[in-house]
Amino acid sequence: MLTCHSQQPFVDIDHPLQNLFLPRVWAIRIPVILLLLGSAVVGSFVGMVMIRSNQKKAAKAKAAAKKKA
Repeated sequence: MLTCHSQQPFVDIDHPLQNLFLPRVWAIRIPVILLLLGSAVVGSFVGMVMIRSNQKKAAKAKAAAKKKA
């Protein structure tokens, strides 16, 4: 009789090797945390670049207005 091996784990649950790995819930938590952290870093960087760009534009506009007057 043929059995489907895809439903059976490669290593038994009580094997000492299983103690080296985190519980399965962390297989979801870690990528989600990394995704949120990465999004926050990228968003902060983009925000800082936009703020600095607007400050430079405002300084140029102020210098141009001062030069005209």
